[in-house]
Amino acid sequence: QMQGTRRTTLFILILQITHIVGQSSYPLPNCNALQYGQYECESLPVDPTYGDIIGCPPSRLIETNCSALDGVECDGPTSWNVTVPCRYTTGYKFAHALPLSMFLGYFGIDRFYLGYPALGVIKLFTFGGFLVGNWIDILYIATQKLLPSDGSDYLIKINGPKITRVEVNDQTYYVPQVVPFDREL
Repeated sequence: QMQGTRRTTLFILILQITHIVGQSSYPLPNCNALQYGQYECESLPVDPTYGDIIGCPPSRLIETNCSALDGVECDGPTSWNVTVPCRYTTGYKFAHALPLSMFLGYFGIDRFYLGYPALGVIKLFTFGGFLVGNWIDILYIATQKLLPSDGSDYLIKINGPKITRVEVNDQTYYVPQVVPFDREL
């Protein structure tokens, strides 16, 4: 009878241990803080010619819905909205602006095309700002510093010379530099 009690006690102890081990001692992560690969987002419509998201607003940010993958446990709602950066375009093509500036910029045609009529008239009467102004405009359009007057980006084909602006702010994470150990030769 003593052996039966020991077996029962041992069995109960094993059940309690497996129950404790089965419980996670770590809190579940917040669903909107999951790592890449633990969730998926809805696809946004993309223009096949230019590679830009269709319907990007002037704020250059668009929302999409994301949800945790099956089998991923997290705390909170398993579906949430994420703000994604995009290129705001209104139809001004880089392939038109740059040749206009190179060949007809002396007459201000490039500035008229980009929506700057006053500067176009000044360039017209000064022969492109005495040539120097036109060279500056060619450089600014080529480096995409001079954008259309509505603040949009140029439409540039998918394999074209798109420039992405990189911003550094208080939320920028700097990767610590690893200094290799010194070796004696």
